[in-house]
Amino acid sequence: MALNSGRTFPGSAADSAALDIDQPYPLSRHFRRRILPAFFVLILLIPGLAAWGGADLVSAIYLQQAERRAETINRAVAAEAETAWRELKATRTPKNIFASPGGEKLIKALGNEVKELGLAHLKVYGSGGIILFNTDPGQIGTADASAAYELAMKKGERSAILKTLPDGTELYELYVRLDARDGHPPVVLELYEPTSHLDQLIFGAAAPVAAAAALTLGVIAWALLRLVGRAQADIDKRTALLATLKERLAGLVSVRAVSAAKAALSSGQMPSERVELTLFYSDVRGFTAMSEANPPEEVVRYLNRMMSLQIAAISAEGGDVDKMIGDAVLARFDGGGRQARAVRAAIKVQRDIAETGLEPGVGIGIFSGPAISGVIGAAERMDFTVIGDSVNSAARLCSAAMSGEIVVDEATAAVGGDNNFGIVETISVKGRQQTLRVRRWQPSGN
Repeated sequence: MALNSGRTFPGSAADSAALDIDQPYPLSRHFRRRILPAFFVLILLIPGLAAWGGADLVSAIYLQQAERRAETINRAVAAEAETAWRELKATRTPKNIFASPGGEKLIKALGNEVKELGLAHLKVYGSGGIILFNTDPGQIGTADASAAYELAMKKGERSAILKTLPDGTELYELYVRLDARDGHPPVVLELYEPTSHLDQLIFGAAAPVAAAAALTLGVIAWALLRLVGRAQADIDKRTALLATLKERLAGLVSVRAVSAAKAALSSGQMPSERVELTLFYSDVRGFTAMSEANPPEEVVRYLNRMMSLQIAAISAEGGDVDKMIGDAVLARFDGGGRQARAVRAAIKVQRDIAETGLEPGVGIGIFSGPAISGVIGAAERMDFTVIGDSVNSAARLCSAAMSGEIVVDEATAAVGGDNNFGIVETISVKGRQQTLRVRRWQPSGN
């Protein structure tokens, strides 16, 4: 049963349970899997974007050039054959114009412009897509109302279409409109411009820029990779140090305390709870006199041997050492079979002490009952322990035990499973009004 007096730990997050605090943050892995691919994509995209932007730039330049050339053609042809040129723009039967006295002069003027401007081909469209002039005379008078023509004639929108001829030659089909002037209807000129060194110049200028940008990104990615690698090494080192520190600190507190602290990462609290326990309490008999008679170093060596022996026996039976208080040990046994496990651990301790000849020996008290398990203390210093009358009773039973003895409450002894328990006694303990019914365990032969 959880109590409401649990301690809250600032900074704990609800999602911290998903975080493995024993593992370093995988910064390098995330960088390689998420950030580095983005750099490579950008590096690959830069040439494509440069080519796409360059293509748009080339088209725009060719269209501007086509507009100027269309105006040049208009002025030059009007100067050579003004009447025939004007009539051609307005007619739907262009062959009649070319058959007239001024037609030959008009054909010559248009042909000269094609040569002087270096055009591969030229078409002039009138209303309805009628081909008024074509460097291929066989198409004159036919209709070809293409989408590009419609955009140019109706909306004045220029178009540039890259076309590859069967022989592999690349041409731009450029559609521009000559607007109506002096009552003349508008016409659309389709100029066939061969791709020239202009493309090479533009793409030649764009290529170094794209290469420099891609190289810069590559250098940045390499530098970041090295930086992240060093950061990951530092994170790994710090995590390893923290893990070592955690292991050493964990050795200073109980297993339950460590488990509760980890659980608090997700909940933000270490709640106190009422639990049923079997409590093991031991104390060295005559420790004060021993400490007085021996140097501190010798006393510490003795305690280390005594505590190691007890901790090993308690841990082997699934117990948890709650604390060591000078020469005393308080341990808790939880869960099923806790009474029998606590008794077995206590018997193992007494027999091991007898076998090793450690002097002085210990008295052990065992008591089963309810206790509060949780955190006590102030924000600056807390302790995770067990509190309650059951703990006090275990300590009092320990006080009633002679060296080498185990004093157990009657209920625990009934399920302890050892035939060396003596008869039931009724004892009074300090600080407790009611008497306790207990049984004593002594080594065989005592």
